[in-house]
Amino acid sequence: MVNIPRLPTATQAPQRPKRTDKQRKAEQAAAPVSQPTVVAKAVAETIKDPAFIEEVQARVQYDSPQGKNKQALSAYLDVLHQAKREEYSHLLGVDFYV
Repeated sequence: MVNIPRLPTATQAPQRPKRTDKQRKAEQAAAPVSQPTVVAKAVAETIKDPAFIEEVQARVQYDSPQGKNKQALSAYLDVLHQAKREEYSHLLGVDFYV
């Protein structure tokens, strides 16, 4: 290592003494064990109920439009991606028909 005049020299961080296995086990035994809260217990119980899971799955709605809205969205996306399709057809020399 090179020392540059008028700059402080590098200092080493103090090293912690190594702990033995006995000390580690004593620290783990002294650490308080966390208990689940009342809310966590209630959530765990409701998740175990298969009827609740089926009810939730029945109420799931996906983000896909229905009927005419689906056709309109499809037409919009076709126009949106038209330039990209033309670029691919010129690049590959293949015509895409969708």
